[in-house]
Amino acid sequence: MDTIFLKLNNLADAISKELKSIIKENKISLSITVILFGYSDDSYSYLSGMKKRANSLGIELSVIEFSDNITEDELIKKIESVNNIEDSYGLILQNPIPTHINIDRLKDIIDYKKDIDGVTSYNQGRLFNKKPFIIPATAWAVDMSLLFISQIFNIELSGINATIVGRSTTVGLPSLHLLLKRNITPTIVHTKTKNIKDITSKADIVVACCGVPKYIDDSFIKEDCIVIDVGIHYLDNKVVGDVNNDNVSKASIVTAVPGGIGAITNLLIFANAIKSYFIINNGIEYKFQFEVRGDIFS
Repeated sequence: MDTIFLKLNNLADAISKELKSIIKENKISLSITVILFGYSDDSYSYLSGMKKRANSLGIELSVIEFSDNITEDELIKKIESVNNIEDSYGLILQNPIPTHINIDRLKDIIDYKKDIDGVTSYNQGRLFNKKPFIIPATAWAVDMSLLFISQIFNIELSGINATIVGRSTTVGLPSLHLLLKRNITPTIVHTKTKNIKDITSKADIVVACCGVPKYIDDSFIKEDCIVIDVGIHYLDNKVVGDVNNDNVSKASIVTAVPGGIGAITNLLIFANAIKSYFIINNGIEYKFQFEVRGDIFS
């Protein structure tokens, strides 16, 4: 059977439809802020896509640009000022972060209720303790994509094995906990792991979030494996992922790049902003239908 390179348009449409409905029915006015450092083609391209998505949902997205030599104290003051803006319901520190900035110090200055990237210790702690509130959007996109695939292709997720290639606090580690919530048995491999391919080639699911273009190929996977490609890279004027699509014939399904996880991640960042709105204004930890209904994508 030929490998299916799966675009996630139907999943994106279902999530987008619900977000628009909630915003309209509740007459919600949302504004979020992105702090950008220096100039980066990748960042500008990413933010351009985010702005288009924000406009389609009726959400205002503002970008504050700093030179990459901003001091930590200056940045702290800006984060605190955004925390105090009443109609702001989200704050993102856009990667790459300047190397002289201590991100571990900064992330917990962000108001956890406005932490739509899910990077604060509070929100990550909630996830790790099986009581998630705001979830890192890319890890959440991996989870929603697996749910979508399981329903569309009638695949039972409970009890199968997954290997996550990458251990970041925004994708790899939170994905592990989301996989556990679905009764999947996850393993994480990383740059210090010995014999990586011996581990990944036993997995029913491989989550490719290593940050290396076209790294995962047939030598990493077993027959009929599902591969979730989290990577987005600009290589030779093309958008590619962490998966080498020219050499993954063993896989049954590979999420497409572009048109895959990235599109879902953008939507879920805005979903987190809606959660921020409800917790700030109504004291409610809002749950979406696409989170709680098992048949939402069928």
